[in-house]
Amino acid sequence: MEIIKDKTTKVAVNIGIYIAILIVFHLSVGRPIFKLVDKEKSRCEDFQKSLLAKEELIKAIPNPNKEIREIKGKIKELEKKSISQEKLPKIIQQLTKESSRLNIEIVSIRPVKESPFKEENLPKGVKKVYLEITLKTSYINLGNYLKAIEKLPIIFTIESLVVKRFEETKNKDISREVGNNLIASLLISGYKIESNL
Repeated sequence: MEIIKDKTTKVAVNIGIYIAILIVFHLSVGRPIFKLVDKEKSRCEDFQKSLLAKEELIKAIPNPNKEIREIKGKIKELEKKSISQEKLPKIIQQLTKESSRLNIEIVSIRPVKESPFKEENLPKGVKKVYLEITLKTSYINLGNYLKAIEKLPIIFTIESLVVKRFEETKNKDISREVGNNLIASLLISGYKIESNL
């Protein structure tokens, strides 16, 4: 090879060689590095997004201890409105008091041992307790009694209501004067909360 004597040609050849070296370097080393940088950049962005989502969750519950105290307070309130063996006589007394106030004759009130319905999925520590009430009443007094049950400090659900008309005497006029010409069978349920929650 001839030695290049012209300075401009030498500079041009050197620049060409440097450019070729840079292109080879870029293709062999630079491209994988840029891909790695892009990959790490996207991973960092995903991590930042997950951190922002977690921060939003933390902001949603600013004071977890306060929330826990509120939930415990609600559990205590539900325990007061639930049925327990100790409260059963008082509940029966309240149901009887409402019936006598409305001139309704109670034939029977009894707890039902076995669940007459398929149990729904209740939370752990919660059970349904059933009471069967049989009444002699009129339609109006029955409606008023159901409203009165709703106002009691215990949560009740009326599971079933069966109303049958009966004639107490042969004389229909006497039966109308009495007014209690219906037999109503109520099946009500309440919730029993285990105290170890």
